[in-house]
This record gives sequence, C-alpha cells and structure tokens, in this order.
Amino acid sequence: GLGAHIAKNLVLSHIRNGIVLYDDKIVDHHDLVEGTTQFLISPSVADVRMTRAQASLQALKEMNPFVNISILNNNDDDNNNNSNNDNNGDNNMVDDDDKMLSDNIIKTFNTIVVTDIRSYTYIKTLSDRCHKLGVHF
Repeated sequence: GLGAHIAKNLVLSHIRNGIVLYDDKIVDHHDLVEGTTQFLISPSVADVRMTRAQASLQALKEMNPFVNISILNNNDDDNNNNSNNDNNGDNNMVDDDDKMLSDNIIKTFNTIVVTDIRSYTYIKTLSDRCHKLGVHF
C-alpha cells in the first residue's frame, strides 16, 4: 500500500540515516492479489507466516544496497503496552490492533511516517508524543 511506496521512495532517494520498517501485520492473500499496491511482497511468501515488513525487506535492499534498512519488531520495545503515553492510566486510548511505541523507541527517530492506522486516537496520541519529543511526524 501507501507504506510500500513511501519506503521505496525513501530508499531510492538514498536517505542517509536509513529507514526502519514497523509493520507487524502478517502477510495475507489480500497483499498478494495481482494489481495490489503491495508490490514489495513476493508471492513466494504466501505460505510463510511473515510480517509485511519482513516480506518487504529484501525487495527494498535490492533497490538500493547502500541504504541501511532494518525492522522494528514488537519485542524490540520493552514498553510497547501504552505505559508511557501520558494517558492518565487509560489504556483504552489506543486500539489493541494499533500498538503504541514507547517514548524510548520514538525518540530514536528523526521522523515517523504512519500509514494503515484506523484509529484517530492513535494518530493524535502518537503525533502529540512525537511533538513532545522533538520527532517529526
């Protein structure tokens, strides 16, 4: 989708600091239908339980081997449970499907680009936290 196009454009522009992919959704048949915008995902991963970030990594690396591309997994973030997002203990601020990154992870980036998030509350919360930490959003 849109995230694949953004990642491709960043890689082809030879972004100096590299990019980190964060998409923990498992590849499904919708990602592999002909004409889909998930052009980074090879049909060969159809039977492998792989995230969209993992499935896109090789194609991106082949586009520009000089750009550092890595994947952020859910277990990379010790506080990926909304404990750090200043919501006064209200853990219902963020949908379960859209896990919030901790401040420790957010502040390691210069810019965060978000696609395929269905919750306005998630976007607003993440935007506010990025702004507070001086990270472009």
